[in-house]
Amino acid sequence: MRVTQKILFNNFMRDVHQNRSEMGKIQSDLSSGRAVRIPSHDPVSFQRGRIIEENIRKEDQYLRNLSHGLRQARFAQESLNQATDSLIEIKEILIHGATDSVDARSRESMADEIAGIRNSLINTFNVNYGDRFLFAGTNSATPPFK
Repeated sequence: MRVTQKILFNNFMRDVHQNRSEMGKIQSDLSSGRAVRIPSHDPVSFQRGRIIEENIRKEDQYLRNLSHGLRQARFAQESLNQATDSLIEIKEILIHGATDSVDARSRESMADEIAGIRNSLINTFNVNYGDRFLFAGTNSATPPFK
């Protein structure tokens, strides 16, 4: 068989067109950021990509939930610390008022002070976090204490 210039030229042009076609595909993949843009190109790879994207979305949601839960726990801890301080203050007032050296008028003022601390405790336990009451349990739409 004779190898002519025409055969050499045709082979050369076929290779050039094939390289250009492959280069166009690579440029398209790079510009879109995806190797498979249509499911019919490579169904298995397309499905794997979808699964990976879904896993990434789930992981992002998990991180957002975790962050939200940590903020809520810190907020609850601060409220409980404040409530503990209030209860300690009430205990100190009660111990001071339990002696016989305190007169009735002082005890009344102590009772008023304890009532004020009680009201602040109720406000502490009725605190909102977002659109829910923090210490309301499953019924988070209504205030837990009155």
